[in-house]
Amino acid sequence: MNRTVMCLLVAMLFCVPALAQQANKPDTNAEEEGIFNHPEWPPPVSTAEDTVVTRLDDMKKCSEPHMRRGLVNVVGELAKNKRIAIRQPIIQYILDELVFRLSGGDYDFEVRKVSVEAVIKVCDRKGVDERIKYLTEKMEKGEAVIEKPEDVEKAYKNQAKQVKDALLKALKEDKKNEVREQCSGFLPEIATDDEAIKGLTEALLGDGWSSVREISIRSLVKIKNPACIPALKKALENDPYSTVRAAAANALLTFDVKDALPLFIKGLEDGWSRVRLACMKAIVEFGTGESVKHIMDRLFDKKYDVRMHAVKALGRLGDETALPSLKKAASDEYEEVREQVYEAIAKIGATHSETAKTAADILADKGLGDKVANPHMAAISGLIELKDKRGMDALIEILAGNYPVYRKISAIDLAITKEMKDPQIIKILSELANSDKAGGQIKQKAKDAKEKLGN
Repeated sequence: MNRTVMCLLVAMLFCVPALAQQANKPDTNAEEEGIFNHPEWPPPVSTAEDTVVTRLDDMKKCSEPHMRRGLVNVVGELAKNKRIAIRQPIIQYILDELVFRLSGGDYDFEVRKVSVEAVIKVCDRKGVDERIKYLTEKMEKGEAVIEKPEDVEKAYKNQAKQVKDALLKALKEDKKNEVREQCSGFLPEIATDDEAIKGLTEALLGDGWSSVREISIRSLVKIKNPACIPALKKALENDPYSTVRAAAANALLTFDVKDALPLFIKGLEDGWSRVRLACMKAIVEFGTGESVKHIMDRLFDKKYDVRMHAVKALGRLGDETALPSLKKAASDEYEEVREQVYEAIAKIGATHSETAKTAADILADKGLGDKVANPHMAAISGLIELKDKRGMDALIEILAGNYPVYRKISAIDLAITKEMKDPQIIKILSELANSDKAGGQIKQKAKDAKEKLGN
């Protein structure tokens, strides 16, 4: 027993220092926190080409995915920032490796994802132009150049096609949606031709991830080619995700597709407010009389922004049949909606002289009784627009009465906007401009208004 204890004590005497020494050694299996903390970073370099190639070679040797991602980013940034000093063979060497990674040569999808942006940076048109300008200036000075400007341009065209083909292939075949999203988003940076449009429309109509489809719509809008319109119509009508349907509606509005009006009207019944809102915005721009009934139904939509755009659409269309519905909408709980309602009623009344009296009565009944400043002022403005005396009377009441400063300033602004040169208005403005009781802000505002409207 004693012999056993002694053996253990001797073993501990020799082992403890060794264990302590081992504890102080760096953990070679521990994951590095980043490239810039790597003990061999940065490697010694001498030129711009050495810099970027060294980083690329580091990436090729690197087994840790998170470090490869960082190195891909570094390579892309270096190639873009130092493009003026890098020859075409070096650019091609860099691009070949990044395209290889992007096209499935790297098992880590995050590496493939960052490779998308990196190849765009390497194949940067602005950088190519700077390189060409640099070489041209050297030639004009009689200095020798390693490569000619036309060779750089020719190489760029081939490289742009290489990148485009890689992006289209990954957009169609990569298993990770994050990679396809990047391909879809960056494709317009390198290509806007028929092949790019075809690849994006196929992704819009066939990709299994809504985010890829939505980003494809944004890219198609950037390209601005109407060839994508049929695909956008299909997406608005059939896509199962509201974000995609809404994006399609907004895109069609960008393309000014007036024959999509039936789809927009149908979209007003969509179960998702973002789609209804997008369709309503489109109808505001190019709706017709046939859409008035459908728009009036949206005056009582559960989403206030849909209601507000419905009011704007009715005001733009100027259909007098909307007045009864707008009168009901004047009781909306949101002041922004009521303000738009009073403006729409005034527009309709001004468009159709036979309805001017009806419109004015609604404004006087609903708007002048509104206790919130902005809607109340919108109603007064509408009555003045319709040349109804009740509007001027309400304005005079604010100017001459005991109202807050901001209300008086709004009233003065309205008098200027409507060019109200009525003697009674001018008299009140003179009194305010010379009053010791009025604040400095009101006095100055009244003075400016009096000068603009005339003595």
